[in-house]
Amino acid sequence: MPETIEQQPGSPFTSEEAIVLKALARAPEKRWWCDYRFLIALCAFLLSLFTSLISAYVSHLRDVHDQQSRFTVALGALQDLNLKRVELLKQYRNTVYEGQVSELITTQVNDALHTAAELGLQLGTNASTTDLVGLATRLYDTGESATAEKLLKFALGAAQNANDESLALRALGFYTIRMGRGSTALKTGEGYFERALDLDQKYDLADHPHLVAWIRSSAQIGWAGALAPTDCAAAQKHFGKGVKILAGAPKSVNFDRARAGAKQQWITGIGGVPGCRPDAGTPPLP
Repeated sequence: MPETIEQQPGSPFTSEEAIVLKALARAPEKRWWCDYRFLIALCAFLLSLFTSLISAYVSHLRDVHDQQSRFTVALGALQDLNLKRVELLKQYRNTVYEGQVSELITTQVNDALHTAAELGLQLGTNASTTDLVGLATRLYDTGESATAEKLLKFALGAAQNANDESLALRALGFYTIRMGRGSTALKTGEGYFERALDLDQKYDLADHPHLVAWIRSSAQIGWAGALAPTDCAAAQKHFGKGVKILAGAPKSVNFDRARAGAKQQWITGIGGVPGCRPDAGTPPLP
């Protein structure tokens, strides 16, 4: 016979509601892992969350790929404009249009440079070390050192191997010393070069002695070029060490090009500084 409960005066519940509440109170407590309705709802929620995360990740990858494509196009446009500038300036040299052409093409180059820089900053370490270093070098040439430094730090973070890391560290060292002022900037810049010299301790390069020679010679000569305007004696010392490594390196396209560049510095000066030439203790390269 069904249970009946008379409604108590002043009670907020009807007699039927009181019966239901009493039944719930008497029911044994269920463990959550035995509550199938709860488990089904939980699984549905987790599946929905997982699907949302996968969708967001795929969307992010698609956005990165799109930015990389735009970055490549921007760098290509910048390179084409630089080549076009040389061609146009040569074509209109000593004419009444020379100034106008120069101003027009320079504006276009700067616009392309800023577009590429914005994309490079957005991509960060998703861009290649080589592209970021090349772009940062152009920005330093135009005086935008703060943006260039950010790009170089992204370039260092994006390095996938010893050669990439060497390139980024040398660029950071060179511009930190050249653009910085005071002992702090000098110490920081030289720290980058010291790291570049010791990359064989970070990477397993025991089976690649020629790569070690390339990295160390590039670091020493780059270090020399950075110091040349302010400390020629130290620059000569680093240049001599780099030349010694190059002299013992095998013949190859890269080493031959590096030797040719080093030989040129007997004429132009270390790091392009005419007042700082290799000292007499540095034997010329053959």
